[in-house]
Amino acid sequence: MRNMSLQECSFVVDGLGPRIMLYPNPIAGTGALILHINRGAKKLCIHHCVESLPGGGMSRLPLPHEVIGGLREQARSTGRSVVVGLDAYLSLLDSDNIKATMAILYALIDEDDLNVTFLLSSTWAQFLSVYFKNPKYENSMQLISVAGELSGWNMPQITVVPIKWMGIGLRGYAELLSSLVEFEPVTGCLVVGVSDYSVIQAGLNAAITQIVEIGRYMRTFYAIDDLLPEPVFEYIFTKIREYNLSPIEAMQRDFGYDNCNSRLAPKHLADCTDATKWAACVWMLRKIIDNNTYLHRVLDTNNLSRDNFRRTFVVTSAVSSLKHGRFASFVEERRTALREMADDATALISEFIDATTETPDDTIAPWLNNDTEAEHIEILRRVGKVGLGDGLPKYFEDVYLLLSDYLSCAFDFGNPTINRYFNSYRSLKVQNTVTRDFAKTAYDMVVPRDIPSRNSMLQQLAVNSDTCLLVVDGMGAEYLPLILALAKRRGINVESCDVAKAELPSSTEYNPITWDAARMITGDSGEKEVKAVDNIAHLGASKGEGAPFERNFAAALDVFAHVVFKRISNGLSKFARVVVTSDHGSSRLAVLAHNNGLSETLKAYGEVLDWRYTTAVKDQERPPELEATLSGFWVVRGYNRLPKQGGKLNELHGGATLEEQLVPVVVFTRETATTSPTKMAKKSGKQIVERMDFDDI
Repeated sequence: MRNMSLQECSFVVDGLGPRIMLYPNPIAGTGALILHINRGAKKLCIHHCVESLPGGGMSRLPLPHEVIGGLREQARSTGRSVVVGLDAYLSLLDSDNIKATMAILYALIDEDDLNVTFLLSSTWAQFLSVYFKNPKYENSMQLISVAGELSGWNMPQITVVPIKWMGIGLRGYAELLSSLVEFEPVTGCLVVGVSDYSVIQAGLNAAITQIVEIGRYMRTFYAIDDLLPEPVFEYIFTKIREYNLSPIEAMQRDFGYDNCNSRLAPKHLADCTDATKWAACVWMLRKIIDNNTYLHRVLDTNNLSRDNFRRTFVVTSAVSSLKHGRFASFVEERRTALREMADDATALISEFIDATTETPDDTIAPWLNNDTEAEHIEILRRVGKVGLGDGLPKYFEDVYLLLSDYLSCAFDFGNPTINRYFNSYRSLKVQNTVTRDFAKTAYDMVVPRDIPSRNSMLQQLAVNSDTCLLVVDGMGAEYLPLILALAKRRGINVESCDVAKAELPSSTEYNPITWDAARMITGDSGEKEVKAVDNIAHLGASKGEGAPFERNFAAALDVFAHVVFKRISNGLSKFARVVVTSDHGSSRLAVLAHNNGLSETLKAYGEVLDWRYTTAVKDQERPPELEATLSGFWVVRGYNRLPKQGGKLNELHGGATLEEQLVPVVVFTRETATTSPTKMAKKSGKQIVERMDFDDI
């Protein structure tokens, strides 16, 4: 190989034929190029050649025989020419293809039919030496080395990716070769987008990073090290491009910034129908949700999927977290999220209950905090197995306020004996049992003489034309503590509250309520009474299905919370005061006493009209088990019953027990109460004003 100065080279550039001129550094290379151009040579660039080949270098880097073949054709049509950019091309190839390029150049120079000079860095001399050992190439000046200090040709960090993933970068190999310029070393990172790129191209320099998997692309450019399915990576990537945000921020925007919290995220994950989007959102939530939350615990569940997310959130993770150190915050977080999910979780809550039937009460109670029918039934089932001597356990009070309100002993009936009676009655009813002692007490108890009749109290209240009436059929005095507690929580003012005596027999046809029809609070269908409590007492929560006591009782409590107080609020929107009362109460314990052999079925007297009353028998002495009424009936005392066929398997009414005879009379008002509710002042008969045009209810 002839070593010459650049000045000496100026005397040989005019020769015909192909030759290779090696330059030691960029300055020498630039000088050689200028020398050739000044002598009339046309510059041929490798990147132009690649661009002119089929495909334009967009889908792959052309192989050496294609590139040199393309140069040959251009050189023939151009005439005297000088080729630059061969260094950049060779730097992209592996050693085998570099050797192949040298072999092709050797053959081309041997053919000696082109007037072209290839400018090439001295870095490649070792590859050339294999082919140009014969002195003839040196003597013929076909291989020249420009003298000077040697500097290497440095290749930058190059990453090749499918063009569809590329944001800013070079499009295809032609642009890459163009960016590598002719002689100056290029540093930094270059990203090249290639079309139809799904398989790594063989023959490229191992230093070139070729990425065809979306997962590797996301790890390389977005530092996502998680193992996610390819479609999930693709989804995240599309959102990155759509919103021009970081991966986490893009998914937050896609999911909804306001939904990225432990309250709303479960609902939106449960409602998501796209499995790929769901997985991408779960990935994002795992990154941003506090590790100490219940949701994060759910999201970390093995084999979590869109199909099992609801069950995992409502059932599986809850079962595994019953005794977790952070269970207190977990149950509240779960409750808040399930309220957003609404009825979607009801069936799964039942499944959770089934899975925890043997869990101790104090452990499971905090988790039964969603106010669903299934949870209330389960609480009642459990309460039925524990004593209530010390009241309802605090852990059940916290999750079932209606039950706690029902059992409250705060209301004073004005008589210690009646207080004890109803406190015991409510406790026994909740436990769905009755004792022999209480059955005897129920038989012995009579309504005190100082308790006024319901009708006399209503006559006093009816005088005010701005007072309306709501009748809750079947609502006995047992529900008075519940009504007052609900009013307090809702901020509804109570002017007065009392108990009154219904007429016997207490069935409505013999015990009507008289009130001006225009001042009755009617329901959505115009009904004058709330019949649900009485219907549940007679037929159960589900007519004809034989619903268990727990379901019936829970349904009755719900009537007060969701129906009765809605009517009260409607009434106060039209009238200054709302009076709430009932035609009669009913007795669950009368049914239990019969079922448990703690009562008797009496013989028939007169015409048996119901289990709890009959017509009085003329000229016959009244048996002590029956109580006479002024209207010509005998009603049953205590929990005995008369022989009769039919239903009413849940509760009975019409008899002479306190729970059947005594009913609440509560006056609600718009005015803010300045003192605690009081009992109504009793008026004499002269003070009671008769009103015309009253209806019997």
